[in-house]
Amino acid sequence: MRLPAYAKAIVEARKRGLAPRELVVSLCWNLGKAFHRVVIPDDLPAEKTDLRFCAGLDVWLAYRQDQSEKARMVAEKLLTLNPRRLLSVSVGQSPVLMFLKGVDHA
Repeated sequence: MRLPAYAKAIVEARKRGLAPRELVVSLCWNLGKAFHRVVIPDDLPAEKTDLRFCAGLDVWLAYRQDQSEKARMVAEKLLTLNPRRLLSVSVGQSPVLMFLKGVDHA
């Protein structure tokens, strides 16, 4: 298992009891730059990516529309780790925002 780019600082912060309010898990280098983010580059398969640090966080999965298959695999992996919320956003000619897991307000 390998950490995504920029994840080491988040893992270290979580060990100290700190966590970002929201985290972008991006599948490309140019998405999510304005936020706390990690990047899963093209050469890192979803199944070999260590995303355990995402547990309990509000996570945005950002990807290009041509990366939808990898995004599906990453989303499935994230859901097994029980993020607080999981949203995905694809960018391209027809941007799509999906709520994959929400917070129960009952």
